[in-house]
Amino acid sequence: MAYARSPPIITFVGRPLASRKGLATFIDALAVLETLDLLPSYQVWLVGGDDKERAFLQTILIGHTMLEKLLNQGRWLAWGAVENAALPEIYSRSTVVVMPSTFEQFGMVAIEAMACGCPVVASNIGGMKETIVPGVTGELFPADDSETLANILVGFLRNPRRREYQSANAHAWARRWFCADKVYQAYYELICDDSRSPLDGAVSPTNAWRRQVIESLLPECARLLQQTISEWKDCSGNSQVSARLITSNGEQYHAKFLRARPTTHSLILPLPHEQLGPATPAHLVAKVEYFRESGLAPTLKASCRTSGIVLTEWLPSENETKLNAAYRDLVCRFAQWGRRNSNSSELIVECTNALREFAASQNEQTLGALDQAAVRLHAPMLGGTLQFHRIHPQVELFRILTLLRRSVWSISTSVRSRLESILTLLLRAEEIIVRTPILMHGSLKATHVLTKDGQSVACDLDNAIYAVGPLDLVHWNLGDRGIQEIDLREDLTSLRQLTSSRTDFVLATSWLFVYAIYGLLDAMIRGKKNVYDVLLSSLMCAYETIFKHDLIPSK
Repeated sequence: MAYARSPPIITFVGRPLASRKGLATFIDALAVLETLDLLPSYQVWLVGGDDKERAFLQTILIGHTMLEKLLNQGRWLAWGAVENAALPEIYSRSTVVVMPSTFEQFGMVAIEAMACGCPVVASNIGGMKETIVPGVTGELFPADDSETLANILVGFLRNPRRREYQSANAHAWARRWFCADKVYQAYYELICDDSRSPLDGAVSPTNAWRRQVIESLLPECARLLQQTISEWKDCSGNSQVSARLITSNGEQYHAKFLRARPTTHSLILPLPHEQLGPATPAHLVAKVEYFRESGLAPTLKASCRTSGIVLTEWLPSENETKLNAAYRDLVCRFAQWGRRNSNSSELIVECTNALREFAASQNEQTLGALDQAAVRLHAPMLGGTLQFHRIHPQVELFRILTLLRRSVWSISTSVRSRLESILTLLLRAEEIIVRTPILMHGSLKATHVLTKDGQSVACDLDNAIYAVGPLDLVHWNLGDRGIQEIDLREDLTSLRQLTSSRTDFVLATSWLFVYAIYGLLDAMIRGKKNVYDVLLSSLMCAYETIFKHDLIPSK
């Protein structure tokens, strides 16, 4: 497995024996990392403390079964106190800076690290909640939770592009909101305006970051449209920023600002480095441009692969009474256009043959061959970029089960046992179903269906995919509900009513469980403890649901 050439560096900055800095939590998280499989080698840097504290840091590893090899292999470096002038280089060379504090009023280390382009993983306390944008400039985790911290670090170690994405965001965020001139100006305005509350006009860090992205790219949008933009409104629905633009002559456009954010599977799975996803906005824009002549999407007015800007016509939502018919029409048209596309016809056959070989012999070799075929099938959409795609739900259930047994994530024994049981039962429901992958929207729901000249079209094609089974039906059933709102009992009942055969129901059920389990692992890797707990509770009760719907075949 190929990873980046330079080993990742996890850095802790602070007085190690100051209890509020959370060094014990950090060390416990490192101990968890050392128990996991399929992780690249990494280094640990500890910066701060006097000579006695530095010596103490060296000695605490001796005799620790899981951590002593960090010291023996030269992967543990205790710097001690350093000059302030040396900190920028340390931050810049670090993959991530960890702040597991139990108390921080502000967190100057976080601002310094982000200003140097280094993401920060910090406890969800005090000033950290106001300075770090989760998923954008770093991540937050519950204080004293070493297992969650370890899983977040796994996501950085397995996908170097997560660091690249958050590095650029962190640098821009810190320079925009925390440079000296901005802070002085804010204090001056607050002091001069007696009637103003410190909380007036306060916005969340995520919304402030989105506003920053939109405002910085408005001049480029105006240039592409060759019009003056008089008004805009943030209409982002996910981590990709988008806005509704109104020009001086009253025309309206939808602007999407595509950035190569790490995908869920690229953080969760120990994938080869070259399959981790698009490296630049150009590849994401290429996917939108791929559908330019399909008649499936709003008219593309302008795009720029350098900046990641995509500008389309602004269209109204489809009439609510026509939505179900519009859904069925779009599913058919996506599949038809995908089959007609000469760029993909031979690749579809290749992928189907690889799936047939996997069904006949389920092992790592046939799984790898299928992954490679799926990568090639989707490359034309991404301007030739090779990116991993999930194309078959039963294959993903097999993959997750295999990785669970290899201990690639930090999961408690009881949770691992329950998940293994659920996955085994689902895989027994029916032999691997071999079908030709068809083109799908990949995230079809009512808010993505628009109307154009009396015909339905779909927006937000970021997740368009060739896949097996009624994936779009699963998303249509889930609608706008967040991942944490999945109700396996009710959703499986709905899918049974919506599918026309047992085979389709098994595939739909498998996709639903793939979505839920990947959501659980994603929440774990991103430190979203509340989402993790909700999904875990739902999955822990899945036995009854599986039995009720006769998914366990009688032998």
